[in-house]
Amino acid sequence: MPDPQRPWVYAIDRQDSNILFIDSTMGTVQKMLYVGKDPTDCDIDPTGNFLYVANSGPGTGLPGSWRIGVVTLSNQALVTSYIIPVVAENITAGRAGILYYNAGF
Repeated sequence: MPDPQRPWVYAIDRQDSNILFIDSTMGTVQKMLYVGKDPTDCDIDPTGNFLYVANSGPGTGLPGSWRIGVVTLSNQALVTSYIIPVVAENITAGRAGILYYNAGF
C-alpha cells in the first residue's frame, strides 16, 4: 500500500507477521515491525496518520482473540491493538473514527 503523504510503501509479511516499511525512492525495506500473528490486510486512515492492520492476535482461535493493530506512521510504531470478535480478512479505514472489517462471510 503506497502512502500518499510520505515516500513509503507498506507491505504485509505474513510469514514473519511484520509490516514492511519500504522506501519507495530506493526500493528497499528500511524497517520491519511486528504487528501480531498472521496479518491479512491493512489500510491507512483518512488523516494519513495511522495504519490499521488486521491480524490473528494471540492466535488462540477463541472469540475476541483477533486484533486490529494500530501503527503511527509518523514514527512507525505499533501503539495499540483493538480486540475484535471474529477474524478480519479485509479492513477499510473510513472517515475519522470509523473502521470497517470483513470476516470473509
